[in-house]
Amino acid sequence: MTILSLLLDGLIILLLAAAIGFALFLNARLTRLRDFSGELEKAVLGLDGSIAKAESGLAAIQQAAEGVGQELDRRVEPARALAGELGFIAERAEQAAERLERAIAQSRTAIAGEEARDLDEARRFAQALRPLNGDDQIGRRPAAAAANDEAPRSRGAALVRALRGMR
Repeated sequence: MTILSLLLDGLIILLLAAAIGFALFLNARLTRLRDFSGELEKAVLGLDGSIAKAESGLAAIQQAAEGVGQELDRRVEPARALAGELGFIAERAEQAAERLERAIAQSRTAIAGEEARDLDEARRFAQALRPLNGDDQIGRRPAAAAANDEAPRSRGAALVRALRGMR
């Protein structure tokens, strides 16, 4: 035999030894896998049962959510109708408030105008009554009237109002 064949035989022996070592390693692993396969089967069955429970729980949650959704829709619908009515009422109340404000402003203007007319009539009436009060000179007022300007005006205005009320 030649050296080359001896070298090749040695190489084959080394490779066979490595293959045998690897086979022994794989055999040990496969043995452990077989030992744990029962436990793995139990874990897979437990996982399958948990998945089935989760699916049934999700179905129950979905049914409950649908029921709650329908109940909520049933309760919200009247509230939506009431919200629409309240909006309409608020709009009408706002319009009524605006009309009321305009009416108040007009009545204040009218009252101010009436008071000015009453005051003018009271002054004219007071001037017409001056000769009867003892003041014979035009343009001159009695001392009592000069001291108390408001009394003849208010009495005259009251007299004019009383006369108007008699109409």
